[in-house]
Amino acid sequence: MQQETIATDADATIPAMELPLCGVRRIWVAREHRRRGIATALLDCVLQNFAYGHSLSRSRVAFAEPTADGADFAVNFTGREDFYYY
Repeated sequence: MQQETIATDADATIPAMELPLCGVRRIWVAREHRRRGIATALLDCVLQNFAYGHSLSRSRVAFAEPTADGADFAVNFTGREDFYYY
């Protein structure tokens, strides 16, 4: 079975099976309630309920125009310094 890939630039491709399937445009937690796992719990819930009977891994999430704090969250959430963004 041949694996489908998507070209991203002249030097790199991403296997289609690893492309992000879920995009997070905005997630916000009041400053006084941050660093308590609220955003993580919300996104974990999304991933568990993304498609009936299937869950997504954190690495399949992309973030739209994150702020500096949002980028820090994305790195911690996905476990990747090179998290996906759109």
